Amino acid sequence: MKKEIIVIIMLVCGFSINAQKSKIIGSWVITKVETPIKTQNPYLLIEFAKRSKMLMKGKELATWSYSKKKNEILLKSDMEKDFNGVNKVLKLTDKELVLEKEGVKATYLKLDFDRIAKENAASNLMGEWKIENE
Repeated sequence: MKKEIIVIIMLVCGFSINAQKSKIIGSWVITKVETPIKTQNPYLLIEFAKRSKMLMKGKELATWSYSKKKNEILLKSDMEKDFNGVNKVLKLTDKELVLEKEGVKATYLKLDFDRIAKENAASNLMGEWKIENE
């Protein structure tokens, strides 16, 4: 779990601080954590909030800052010391973030809640369901 948390810390970065920071801000799902020994799929929800706060389940885990010059994210946490440190940004797009810290690589996918709501509405699956137990 600690390695998954460390990976969660590994987010954010880019080219221009404001543009890249705005790409980082939002809700992300950690879909893959790769260590030299094994690969895990934790599917944890992390939010890189405005004012440089990193949240999980509504609780502040750490603060974050992005360095455009170094293309890395620095995390600081009083709650969990494993979060502290530098995360190198390997990839940052509007949909995907890949971070690396101490040989552990984490892949994040950004959640687009507007798109999710539209697709849910279009699915015609809303409403009440009756499930019969046979």
